[in-house]
Amino acid sequence: MLSFALSKARRGSGYFNLVDKAAVDYVHERVGGTRGVTANHVLAAARRTKHIPTRLLALNVLYVLVALHWATITRAGEHRQLFFSCARATQGPGLGLQT
Repeated sequence: MLSFALSKARRGSGYFNLVDKAAVDYVHERVGGTRGVTANHVLAAARRTKHIPTRLLALNVLYVLVALHWATITRAGEHRQLFFSCARATQGPGLGLQT
C-alpha cells in the first residue's frame, strides 16, 4: 500500500510512504465501525503487534483507509489532531485488497 502527498511548496514533488497491507487490514478490523479514531488510538490498538510501531505509521494507515473509502476525516481537533470515522469491516481477512 502507498500513502502519497504532494508538496505545496514545490510543484511536481511530494513524498510517499509504504504501508504494509497486513497493517491496513489489522487496523480496519480493529477500529472498523468506530468514530473519532486518532493515530494514537490506532497505535494503542496495535501496541502488542509489530504492525504499527510509530504514530506516524498509524496516521499513514489511516490515510490509506481514507484512500480506500473505508474511512473519512471527520474533523481536525486542537493541536492539528485529525479524527477519522472508519467503516465497519464486512469481509473476513484480506478485506478484498489486491496484492
